[in-house]
Amino acid sequence: MELYKKNAIDEMTYKGYEQTLKYLKTYMPNVLISEITASSYQRALNKFAETHAKASTKGFHTRVRASIQPLIEEGRLQKDFTTRAVVKGNGNDKAEQDKFVNFDEYKQLVDYFRNRLNPNYSSPTMLFIISITGMRASEAFGLVWDDIKFDNNVIKCHRTWNYRNKVGGFKKPKTDAGIRDIVIDDESMQLLKYFREQQKTLFESLGIKPIHDFVCYHPYRKIITLSALQNTLEHALKN
Repeated sequence: MELYKKNAIDEMTYKGYEQTLKYLKTYMPNVLISEITASSYQRALNKFAETHAKASTKGFHTRVRASIQPLIEEGRLQKDFTTRAVVKGNGNDKAEQDKFVNFDEYKQLVDYFRNRLNPNYSSPTMLFIISITGMRASEAFGLVWDDIKFDNNVIKCHRTWNYRNKVGGFKKPKTDAGIRDIVIDDESMQLLKYFREQQKTLFESLGIKPIHDFVCYHPYRKIITLSALQNTLEHALKN
């Protein structure tokens, strides 16, 4: 794993492979990879699926399959025991229609976040930016005020923030397509400009100097957490 994956893939993706290896050792203890058969692998996959949703099981299976391909190509593994594997789950996957909102629901969400822009809170602001730009959460986490060009209504997206790591840190996008200029409407830009002025006034009164001048920065909790973002989104969906 270290030979092919270490420093070649995203940190979180690599951690996924590490977790997959731990699961393999749990469900197939003391078994050499050369001893794994299609049947024994399927039994392990079924065991994993008993406590995981189908999407998680599919991710586990995909990583196992990707990991053994170099061994097959080198002739160190004679057969691909993952080829005919059937991916199952414990039935906790969300229905496909529950994963998306229609256009009317989307507009309601945007209005919900727009009406709650407040420098005392950071979650509604981040979700508002994500909803009007299509940015990924990691991109919105790493957004600083210098990335927002008020003169021409452009938000420059050129990096992400490693919000899953306690230390954090900026990262380059996985592909060149992640570097882009996003044009937004006049009204949204004016709202962000007004929010910026409010935030600056609040932070100056509290003596707060945000690191990196983040757009979404909580005056007391500092960098927003993913759980806080999810809680705000869940509350918005219920309303």
